Amino acid sequence: MRRQLGFGFLHILITAIIAVVALGVWQHQVKKSEMLAIQEQKAAEAERERQERLAAEKEALAQRLADEKRKDDFEKAAASIDSVYAKWLDAEKLAQSTARIALAQPVAALQQIKRDAEGMIVPPCLDAAKAHLVSGMNWTIDGFVQFMTDKKFAEFTAPPFFSSAKSEFEKFLSAKKACQ
Repeated sequence: MRRQLGFGFLHILITAIIAVVALGVWQHQVKKSEMLAIQEQKAAEAERERQERLAAEKEALAQRLADEKRKDDFEKAAASIDSVYAKWLDAEKLAQSTARIALAQPVAALQQIKRDAEGMIVPPCLDAAKAHLVSGMNWTIDGFVQFMTDKKFAEFTAPPFFSSAKSEFEKFLSAKKACQ
């Protein structure tokens, strides 16, 4: 009987040791799984933060490129409107020094420059400047037409047109300057 008791005790002892080792291995695996889950979670958070940072950098780059394009578009439009205005001033100077009888051709040139100005596409910032420029051109052309047609009182009826034109050109220059 003693042998049976020793064998049973040994059997229980071995079973207990196996159970304790199995429990230890199981707890180790659980902790290892938890650590892996924490590491995966941290890696996922780091990747999410990296993706957010990349998206923010990409958005900032796109914004910078859009700003540069708007700046380039504005500079091109400003140069174009300056060019039209310079042509206008040259043509207007020529018209002012032309005799009444020969004004038809210079006025036609002014009308063409005005049509070019009307057809210009400008950024919204320059819309007001363009409108004042075209208005000034219209007043000037109307003043020359008045001067050509009213031979008797042209020196009295034409100047208000030119005065209005001068005011519009001043507004054009102010609006253009404010836009820059």
